[in-house]
Amino acid sequence: MGEWDTAGASLSGKGAGGFPRGLFCALFLGLCGGVACGAFCAGRLSLLSQGRALPLLFSGIPVPGYGFLSCFTTLLLNLSLWLCLLFLSSLSLAGLGLVPLLLLLKGFLLGLGTLVLLEAEPLWGPAVWFAPAAAGSCLILLLYGLSVFRFSCRLLRACRSPEGAPLCLRRQCKDLLLFLGLGAGISLTGAGVCFLWDVLI
Repeated sequence: MGEWDTAGASLSGKGAGGFPRGLFCALFLGLCGGVACGAFCAGRLSLLSQGRALPLLFSGIPVPGYGFLSCFTTLLLNLSLWLCLLFLSSLSLAGLGLVPLLLLLKGFLLGLGTLVLLEAEPLWGPAVWFAPAAAGSCLILLLYGLSVFRFSCRLLRACRSPEGAPLCLRRQCKDLLLFLGLGAGISLTGAGVCFLWDVLI
């Protein structure tokens, strides 16, 4: 247990309240790296000329002009999918590696879909209304990724040392429900901005 506590402390650089700043920055850089790779691959592979529906579907970016309900369900279902994938990764010993990998993949798909979205006219319109939802969704995934990473560390310690701290799966489920609720709020906000943009602009 002490080995993992020491490793975690050196990685995280915890500040006030024990917030793992180093780990957050590492996951954030992984997400941003995925966005950059997705945008780069979209341009290099000429995916922009092959239609928008498929990249937007997997990236969680709503197709402009499809209405409030379509925008809300697209944002919510996609965010819920990624939260559930993170939750499932916490139940295995591979969670320590799966969390960064999932965030990298999410960033890749987001970068791919964003470049497709920005192909629309006017160029700056979609970026304006999607920015709040994208930022909120990424923040939720990063924060929940931290929770999952911590749980995976405790799971690994429990497997290595049965006398370690007990696991609380109920708390992990509560965290999932909490972040799903936050995701619903983010999706509602993003869909509202999209609807107002279509009506007013």
